[in-house]
Order: sequence, then structure tokens, then C-alpha cells
Amino acid sequence: GDGDIDILSFEDGGSYLFLYENLAADENLGLDRLVFTTGETCWGKVKEDGNTPEIEINADSNPANAPCLLFTMLEEGPLATERHSGSTVAAFDGDGDGDMDVVLGDIGTATLVYLQNGGDTDLARVNLVIEKYPQSEGGVNQHINPAAYYVDVDNDGNRDFVSCSIAKESGININHIWYYQNTNTDAMPVFELDRKDLLMDETINIGRYTTPTFIDYNADGLTDILVGNSGYQITSSTRQIGLHLFENIGTESEPAFELVDEDYLSFSSLLEFSSRLAPAFGDLDGDGDLDLIVCDGSSGPSNGDLFYFENKAGVNQPLEFNGYFSEYMDLDPGTNLIPQIVDLNKDGLNDIVLGEVNNTGVAGSFRAVNYFQNIGTVTEPMFGDEENDSPNSNGIIPLESNSVKSNSPYFYQTENELLLFTGTDAGEIRVWNNYNQDTQLFTLKNDRLGNILIGRNSVPAVFDIDNDGFLELLIGNRRGGLDFYNTSYSVEGLDTGVENDFVLEATIYPNPTDGSFQIMTEEKLSKVILYDITGRPLEEWKSGVNYYQVDDLRPGTYLLKVSTFDGRNSIYKLVLAK
Repeated sequence: GDGDIDILSFEDGGSYLFLYENLAADENLGLDRLVFTTGETCWGKVKEDGNTPEIEINADSNPANAPCLLFTMLEEGPLATERHSGSTVAAFDGDGDGDMDVVLGDIGTATLVYLQNGGDTDLARVNLVIEKYPQSEGGVNQHINPAAYYVDVDNDGNRDFVSCSIAKESGININHIWYYQNTNTDAMPVFELDRKDLLMDETINIGRYTTPTFIDYNADGLTDILVGNSGYQITSSTRQIGLHLFENIGTESEPAFELVDEDYLSFSSLLEFSSRLAPAFGDLDGDGDLDLIVCDGSSGPSNGDLFYFENKAGVNQPLEFNGYFSEYMDLDPGTNLIPQIVDLNKDGLNDIVLGEVNNTGVAGSFRAVNYFQNIGTVTEPMFGDEENDSPNSNGIIPLESNSVKSNSPYFYQTENELLLFTGTDAGEIRVWNNYNQDTQLFTLKNDRLGNILIGRNSVPAVFDIDNDGFLELLIGNRRGGLDFYNTSYSVEGLDTGVENDFVLEATIYPNPTDGSFQIMTEEKLSKVILYDITGRPLEEWKSGVNYYQVDDLRPGTYLLKVSTFDGRNSIYKLVLAK
């Protein structure tokens, strides 16, 4: 209660809460300083059981009965229990008595527990445990490892309650951000469940490991988007998997996409498919229309198999598939396969390229993007199943240290050259060109396109969807979303002269600002857009503005998107401090 920020966290064993007290206020150092010392080593006189998430408390005044005395004291502190760590902690004044109460989540439970502090700001003592908190509609139930957050969601000045599982792979990832609105005051909160899809109801959420590709599925002349994924984790044992189809309902110059099918081709009913679907289109049987191949992901009985769907529709007709062939040509070089269909050796036959996890884990090795040459005919493709046997190749790009785990290829044939875009495990997008038929290797053109780093497992797809002569870039990722960018790569394959295809140099001054600022750059700007941190546009300025002014906005962090006439963009943080 001294005005600075302390830290409350479990010790390594996961049973006792440690209070790390910030001494900034005590030593008059200013609230921008963080100077911690270990305070209470059994905050609240509470212990979480070593084998279960049960809570043991001692609310009476006799310290001999405190659960903290049940463990051995050493010179360096208490002896850790055998319990795994993995609890989550949120501290706020839930009962309006002026001291901090705590909400706990645990790696072994689906619910949250409220610990009421019956002590005071000097000595915390938990005297009441409420299971299944908040009490509105039975409390949080989120499968595993829920975490609580106390934040003002609706900007009414009263902080609300939000819960979400922090489990990276095993947590539920649909209807998984529960928002409880504070219907009372900030000093005496009362939480009522409002919805279970906070933020997700305004964004694209397709489970995990999104893998996009472009295709005109209904032959209307507008390019649509098909997205593979590893599905929604509905419960601990139930996963809903399916290809998501976004139809272009806009125009040739102004595309707009609408989700029209969450289970395109009814993949969820095909038991052979287990996880992480990755689609690609190309003409494999020489009839002029685009066939479909789908790789099946990182786990399950398929474990990286390739499935072939022949398009029976004909040229310039809506896609029509009649069944599929599993384990196509026995091509299965590894796991987490990302397919592409491309005539890499320019012999008139479409080949297959498969990105995968680099099993060697060694920088400079080649096992990441495998090439399988079509050794059949135009109408009857044939592929050897060993990536190490000529004319195949076990890697058409060398790996650097930050991409040894996985690479996701996407090819685009410009009027002048074949470009290869690859995503990486770390999240960069790389661009390659100048494929050498003799060495079967591409040359690295750009090792981090636009300084983009969108998060783990980036998967690119490119196409000129607005017919402006430049490629657009769509990126999938491990989190299950999609990122969209304009680029300065010409469909003609011409060098635009832009060394870094997205980034433009600009300085925002002053920053932080009280509302008035300048953008100092040598570039001619086409427009500037101000967003809040959720991505909601707030203000837009066209070219010719020298001074920018924002009014009626709350202090905080905002985003400025600065664009030039040649399609380059940069995002800058703007801090508003009034």
C-alpha cells in the first residue's frame, strides 16, 4: 500500500507465495525505479497442496498453526516442495477493504480460486477460500491453466475481470477469453459474465498453425483464400479441424473477404486427418485445372502424409473434387509438412516441394525444403519417394541458425523470375530467387522481409489480389491468426529500388506527446492512420499534413501506420501523455 509495484509469485516448488517488496517508495527513488527485496515468504499464511490444487489456510492468530511452519526452513529460505510449478496469480482488492486479495489458477485445474485477505496491508492472512471464481454462472471453467486479469475492458473507469488459459498447445483456443463486466464500482467490484470470446469476436481466430493459400474457388475472377490449420481445441480430448474458406466478395481492385465455410470439403469427417492441415493448388494431371494437395500435420496416425484431390471441373470452372488419394506417391520426408506445386526445373511438368521440420537441427544443413521432381508425363505424374535420391533434393535452401526448425515455402512466378518466400520457426519472412538448376539451390535475396517478425511459425502466401501490380503478403502463424501486408514486389519481377521492402525511415516528435506531433521523414507520405492497441482505426490524415493533432483520446499507447505512395508502410508507437 505504499504506491509502488510489488511482485507476488510462487516459489519454485509451487506451494508458497513469495512477496517481493519494491523499495522505491520507501527509499524515495521515484516510481520509475524497481528495487526489490524478499518480504514475506509465505504470503497470506496459505499453502497450495503439493499434489493437488487444494488450498490450506490458517486464519487464527496463533502462528504455530500457520501452514508456513509445515515446511523446513533453510538459510537460503524454505525448502521447495515436490509439486510442479505452474500456478497463475492475480492480486486486487476484491472485497473493498483496502488490502490485496488473490485469485489463483493452476496448471492442473480448469477453475480459478479466490483467496480473501482477512489481514491488512501490513500482514496478509487469508481467511476465506472461494472455489470456482467468479461466482457468476458457476465461475471460470477453461480446461487447464487459467489465468486471471484485472483490467478496465469497457473504459468506464471500473476494472473488470478477464480469464484465459495460458497453456500454449493444450489449452482451449475457441471461446477461451472470458470477460466478466464489473457492474458495480472499482472500489467494490461485482463481476457478471458478459461473454466468452473477448477480442476473438472481432478478429480472425482459426485455432493454431494457420497455413493460407490463394485460390479462385468459384471461378468468379476474384481471388479467394483457403486456410489450413491445426483446428480448435474444444475440450481436453476434442479437436475440431477443418479448412477455412474466405470468399472474396469485393471487386478486382478492392477485395473484401467473408468466411463462408469453416469445414471446406468436410475435412472434419475424414478420420485420416489428425492435425495441422496445409493446402496447396496446382495442375498435377495436365488437364488445365487446379488440383489440391493437403499435408497432414505434426501428430497422429498420418504424421506428415500427403493427400491428393483431383479437380474434375475443367478449366475456369468452380472447383469440384471427387474423393482423394491418401499417402500420395508415398511422399513423406518428415513432419509439419507445407506443400507447394511448381515446375521448378522448367521441363513442363509440375513438381512438388515440401517444407518440413529440419530434423538435423544444424545450421548450414539443408533438410527443410525438399524438392520432388516430376519424372512422369504431363497427364500421369510420377515422383520418387526418397528426397535424398537424384533428381530429388533434400533441401533447396541452406538453413541459418534461426530457421533450423522449420521452413514454409510459397512460390510466385513473376513475368521475369521465380520468387520463393519462406516462413521460419522464429517468424521472419525470407525471399529467395535465382534458382540454379545445377546446384538445385536458391539465392537469398532478403533475409528478413520488411523486418517482419509476427511470431512463431510464420507461413507466407503472396498474390496481387487488388490488381495494382504489386504483391500482397498474407502470413499464417502458430497463434491461429492471419497478418496482411502490402509489398513493393512487382508482379513483373522488376526491382523497385527499395532496399527494404516495407520499412521507411521516419521519426515521431515529440513522443510521448500531449496531442500534437510531427512525422519527420524524407519520404512523401500518402496517408497516416492512428489506431488503438486493438487495431481499431481512430484518425486518418491524407498527404500534405505537416502537423498532426489528436484530441479527446485517453492517455496511453497508440499505433501510427505511415504509408508512402509506392506502397511502403511502417508502424510506430505513439504515447499520448496528457
